[in-house]
Amino acid sequence: MNQIAKDKKSNLHVSLTDSPDRASVRLEKDFYNDRSGVKHKLVEFVTDGGGVNNQFYYGDDATLRYSLCIGDGGTPLYSIPEEPVVMFHIQQDNEQYAKFEQSDEWNRWSRGEIRLTWQSNETIVYELSPGYTSHIDLFMRPDLFLELANKYPVLRELAMEVKTAQNGHLDLFVRNPDLSIHLFAAEMLDELQRFEVSTQRFQHLCECLLLQSMGIVLPVEPRASDAVKREEHLDWSHFDESLFQFDDDDEEDEYEGDDLFTPYQDYLLDNLKEYGKEELVRKFDVARFEFNELKCDYLKNKKLLKNLKEGYLLIMEDSGELLAEAYFSMALALDAQTGKFLFDDREMNILKDAIVCVSDQSFELRAAKPEQVDLYTKWSKKPYFPKPEIIEFESMMEIIGAQLNIDVSEWGDTKESTAVFCEHLQDQLGGFRSFSNFMGRDENDKPQALIELYHMLMNQLSDEFTITDEGEIKKSDIIRILDHAYDINDPIQMLLIEIEYFSHDENYVKMQDEDKIRYWIVALEDRSKELQKQISMLEKDRLFRLIHIYEQSSARIQAIDQQAYSEKETYQNITESLLIIVKGMEACATKEIVLGIAKSMIIAK
Repeated sequence: MNQIAKDKKSNLHVSLTDSPDRASVRLEKDFYNDRSGVKHKLVEFVTDGGGVNNQFYYGDDATLRYSLCIGDGGTPLYSIPEEPVVMFHIQQDNEQYAKFEQSDEWNRWSRGEIRLTWQSNETIVYELSPGYTSHIDLFMRPDLFLELANKYPVLRELAMEVKTAQNGHLDLFVRNPDLSIHLFAAEMLDELQRFEVSTQRFQHLCECLLLQSMGIVLPVEPRASDAVKREEHLDWSHFDESLFQFDDDDEEDEYEGDDLFTPYQDYLLDNLKEYGKEELVRKFDVARFEFNELKCDYLKNKKLLKNLKEGYLLIMEDSGELLAEAYFSMALALDAQTGKFLFDDREMNILKDAIVCVSDQSFELRAAKPEQVDLYTKWSKKPYFPKPEIIEFESMMEIIGAQLNIDVSEWGDTKESTAVFCEHLQDQLGGFRSFSNFMGRDENDKPQALIELYHMLMNQLSDEFTITDEGEIKKSDIIRILDHAYDINDPIQMLLIEIEYFSHDENYVKMQDEDKIRYWIVALEDRSKELQKQISMLEKDRLFRLIHIYEQSSARIQAIDQQAYSEKETYQNITESLLIIVKGMEACATKEIVLGIAKSMIIAK
């Protein structure tokens, strides 16, 4: 590995420009504060159709860059390091596409993803999606990353790649973390913006951000009570607001011209150009089969899990709530003992681990109450980040749909159900659009290819809507889905309608040109990826294991009932034992008994 020697006196610089030449960066604002040790710099520049604003924070061996970009998409940006770096990336908003400058292969970086990249000293090229895009990049010198790997074994395999690879690697590690990582990143950025931060504190925060994202529990040290506030709060108010303004003509012109697909979808289309029509049709048949299999599996498991949960929770009753309360009663009892006995540092650490442990157990079973969070924070010395409560759109549609007589149950939890629901809602709240609008509303702002596809499908599906004797327009759900796709400029959904309704006719497929077959393949691949993400989210459900029990047992639903009764009994036994121990500890515990109970709580985790 061609590595520049580490120089503690120099900062780690990684430029972000709209040109491969670093000299294209325009420095509009430049703030430094050497008192704190961490230097900071604000940089902005204008691109074709938008602008980019950056905040840089420089430590000894790490640099953090927070970027906010706005534009109409398609403009490449270049991330250029002055020396080899390891990059940790958090995609906060929107999505973007990335590749090494010398590579032809684009990677899609989705909203919410985190990834670890061995950038080496190569330039990474970004293509942003239209609108706002924000992300955080943490750059580290390889030596710092290797030091961390010596302390934390989970990083060693990745460190070996960094140490031995001749070329960069965009995807050393990729995952979709829970909300706590994004909340911590936001809190860290807020501290850097508002307070003067030492280089030691900065490195600690950077290590916590990286390691917690990798699943390593690393407590965050609290900010010093005497931390000095910056004279100026470093937020986007320092930047030229004109960078965030569009001309009136451009404000609603996001899809001007024939830009039908995203850059990543265009990349997939380019990869299909080497195939003739016969091979494309074969690939389409395979993609359609795989998509239908995925969709059937997802909808089947979604419905099955919902039904199994209902029966399971009915049997469990409030046993989970009572166990959660008992766990937290133990946390309160252990906390109370610290005022009765004198514990040394080692013993206090045991109590701390036990209180945090039983609190975690309680929060797994039930959402934490404010007073419980206070106790948890007191002992863990870090903020409590609740697991995100996902309120399924399907459930909301059922509630509202029941009130407004909107039924989307046949579509399941899919994009189609969302489209049908939204169109029904628009009809009920705002009335139907005029019939003429069905054949071309807002067409000046849409790609020509999208307009033509919409007109063609409307003509082909003309029997899906009728006009009653009273002059009222009645349309089927498939027309609602088509209208919704047209409203939001979604060619993928429109192509899927065409595939579903017409591609089973061999003569219809033969009539299509090679470009249309390529469009179909990309549409199926795009929606298949979304389905795979939905399947992954479903499998992370705490009770997804019920499906395995159901499918692996010949008893089927009886096996679920048996499991529920068994777990209910276990919960009740643990609850009873915990309350007995709490009562005994409060009555006549000795210091040794308290420590013994604390150790048993940690072991039992």
